[in-house]
Amino acid sequence: MRTPASVFTIALALARKLPWVAMLVTLFVAVNAPIARAQTDWTTVGFDAQRTGYNPQETALSAQNVANLQLNWNANLGGQMSTEPTFLSGVSVPQPDGSVVQTDLVYVGTQLGVFYALDAASGTIIWAVQLPTTVLTLEGCPDVVGIIAAPTIDRTNGRIFVVAGDDTLHALDPATGNELAGYPLLLVGPENAPPHTVVWSNPTYNPLNNSLYIATAGLCESPYHPQLMSVDVTPGGTPNVALRWFPSGGNSGPDGGGIWRWGGASLGPAGDALFVATGNVFADPENSFLETTSSDSTST
Repeated sequence: MRTPASVFTIALALARKLPWVAMLVTLFVAVNAPIARAQTDWTTVGFDAQRTGYNPQETALSAQNVANLQLNWNANLGGQMSTEPTFLSGVSVPQPDGSVVQTDLVYVGTQLGVFYALDAASGTIIWAVQLPTTVLTLEGCPDVVGIIAAPTIDRTNGRIFVVAGDDTLHALDPATGNELAGYPLLLVGPENAPPHTVVWSNPTYNPLNNSLYIATAGLCESPYHPQLMSVDVTPGGTPNVALRWFPSGGNSGPDGGGIWRWGGASLGPAGDALFVATGNVFADPENSFLETTSSDSTST
């Protein structure tokens, strides 16, 4: 089924216990909005790698009619969510009889580690994949850490990047949820395993050099040692962590300086600079600072 992407917006209802998670994926539609023919994908947090939040193709929603949004559907996925849903229009979804149906899909993951594709028109689950989780025993922490960061979609090469609760990077087929060849990829070593290092942020994809930039922070009161990674995801190649940058020290510390931003790194328009903000530095006074990291388009 086809739903004009510019006609709807997705909102997450808040859960009772934690202010940053949700239990429901909810779709609102604009009443009496014109039906747009053009489909606009929403492939990453904030629409684009710059995290502008601006869709230049939007024609249906406006300041004049946004107050008229009404509930179209919601889906209880059984687990808390912190991920912003992403969207692809016209995905060729295979059917049991061998046919293919063009379907608009919404993608979202839960803290239980389940990643879903839902029909954007009805909320029906098209497919679901269980990804690895990490079980914690720290006081004040969730029992299970699953998918925290929103997925990032590379439509050109037909893949969805999502980081699981054990800090493994997965690349899934948008139509089926099947894992692509060469994945998953373990992003960190034992010294930085969760909860010491956890991927909070939406991966940032740079199609100019097929690099995926992934930022980490920590969890609960455990000491954390964040980093920003450049992952080579060249289609047909073997994915690998090509570069690592640490706000504080090297691979083994010192700790502090978490990169907590849900949107992850912002990529400059020319694709040659990354911007991240760090916080919770272990210093007196405790300050956060803005760091600009140049990317190496030849080696990443």
